[in-house]
Amino acid sequence: MSLIALSYPELTPEDFAWIENVREAHEKNYSIVRPHFTLVFGTEGISQDDFTDHVGNIARKTHIIRFVLRSTVIVTDKSEALTFVLLVPEEGHSKIARLHDRLYTGILEGNQRLDMPYIPHVTVGNSPNPQECVNLANRLNDKEFAVEGTISSIDIALYEEGGIDCVGNVELTHQ
Repeated sequence: MSLIALSYPELTPEDFAWIENVREAHEKNYSIVRPHFTLVFGTEGISQDDFTDHVGNIARKTHIIRFVLRSTVIVTDKSEALTFVLLVPEEGHSKIARLHDRLYTGILEGNQRLDMPYIPHVTVGNSPNPQECVNLANRLNDKEFAVEGTISSIDIALYEEGGIDCVGNVELTHQ
């Protein structure tokens, strides 16, 4: 079991439904977790209280982030032998990336995955067959879309294969 930090974006009901429809058809973890941005990937060896305090301290220094998802990218994670289709923000990209980087300071320093760059994203598909992901990404990118939303809080959760259990939530600073 490991600790993670993620944010469930605030979306319009129509955009949420569109993302969920794509995920239901193309993402194996669809039923485990709602659409989200992962801010801290699975971390072990840190107490839940220390993790929660650290994430809370960073969150209180971070303003609400507005973003717009406009395209997809494809990423292969060789450690999982899977290819992923990610919705990525055009607006808000750098603010989410900076939040991610700030979270990996202090007690989380040295825990950041360095085998692949961090790309702020909402996963909408995955497959061991990369061509399936290419086809999905092309279909989505052929359409003009703009999914607007905000990140206003961070959930702290326990993760183990097949499940996520939220154990806390911290609000970002309102502005």
